[in-house]
Amino acid sequence: MRALKSPHIPKFLGAGNMATRPYIAMERINARALEKILEEKKPFDIDVAINIAVNLAKAVQSLHAEDTIHLDLKPDNILLDDAGNLTLIDFGLAHHARFPDLLAEEMRKGGQPPAYNNL
Repeated sequence: MRALKSPHIPKFLGAGNMATRPYIAMERINARALEKILEEKKPFDIDVAINIAVNLAKAVQSLHAEDTIHLDLKPDNILLDDAGNLTLIDFGLAHHARFPDLLAEEMRKGGQPPAYNNL
């Protein structure tokens, strides 16, 4: 996460040692998940729907430009603020072309925590 600079993801603030004190601190985003908005069953104005689609495409493109694939795009992982800005969250399944797949690396080593120092 700290390597990504997309304007469509929360800023990485810090992380603990995943073996002894696992945590990741991210920027707080004052927004609601698209899933919650859809549950209200209120119709979207066509301009709002187009704005969401365009911003989602821009967000995905910005990640791809950084050699990253999200791999878990769904309404729960798309945040929208009151101004219509879109933020993607939950990079637990994401894959980066230049960095190892951390989940696969952890499984390969028999459950030992992966090294996070070089990220």
